[in-house]
Amino acid sequence: MNFDHIQLGPNGTVPGFVDVNQEGLTGTWYNPVTNGQGMQFTFSPDDSNPGVGTLFGTWYTFDTTAGTESAQRWYTIQAPLTTSAESVDFPIYQNTGGNFDAPPATTVVQVGTGSLAFDSCTSGVFTYAFDDGRVGTIPLSRIMPNVDCVETGTPSIVPSDFGLSGTWYDPSISGQGMLIEVNPDNAYAFVGWYTYALAGQTEGVLGQRWITGQAPYTVGSNTIDLTLYDTIGGTFDSDLTTVTTTPIGTATLTYTSCNSATFDYTITSGELAGQTDTIPLSRLGSSPASCPTITQ
Repeated sequence: MNFDHIQLGPNGTVPGFVDVNQEGLTGTWYNPVTNGQGMQFTFSPDDSNPGVGTLFGTWYTFDTTAGTESAQRWYTIQAPLTTSAESVDFPIYQNTGGNFDAPPATTVVQVGTGSLAFDSCTSGVFTYAFDDGRVGTIPLSRIMPNVDCVETGTPSIVPSDFGLSGTWYDPSISGQGMLIEVNPDNAYAFVGWYTYALAGQTEGVLGQRWITGQAPYTVGSNTIDLTLYDTIGGTFDSDLTTVTTTPIGTATLTYTSCNSATFDYTITSGELAGQTDTIPLSRLGSSPASCPTITQ
């Protein structure tokens, strides 16, 4: 998509765009105007062939009408990346028919298309066009500090906790999972968990659920304790309604290697109160160059 005529920079100037085929763009992004909803992306450069990578992302948002948990909506995106590309186009997918932390595995259905570009390592633009007629452009800001993104040249990748970030899931119940950002520059971790209601299998889009987890952590540790949150009250890509975010439980994320982890959670309030389990997590895609050595 051509951004030559979109006024994104100061005083209407058009900025340059950074190469999207780089690991440093991985992380958590949002539009500050619509706080309470946002996106997470995993950029995996050169993971299939030199110069060809993969983007995977999750968009946490709401129905067009505000409500409780049944108004939560999430979408996923996936597309190839090419070196020196200034943007990436992708299909937008939706999964329904699943149950919270349980089978069956679900399949994706394409519901629209979109495009993503970044004018710096901390700001970007996400455009979307749904099959139902919804279209829009979302300005994105990075929530946590940039770790190894570069705006020009070739990134110098140093192993760090940032390499524990990425897309993780339980292969036995594909169609739900987590995007995780572990950021050593501010010693903070953020988890977006896209899942379903307890009996979401028969509820269609009303059965979608998403939960966030976040907390400071000790840099260099492979174990991170998190507080889990439920967010309701928002409306799709809008600031017209009041969003409420409430703590609902706790979790412990433990990395056992660059490609495996466990997620122990206990939910104590809300519609999922009483749910507790240990989820075995596998990384979706290849391990990034920045992943550190894990010591037990």
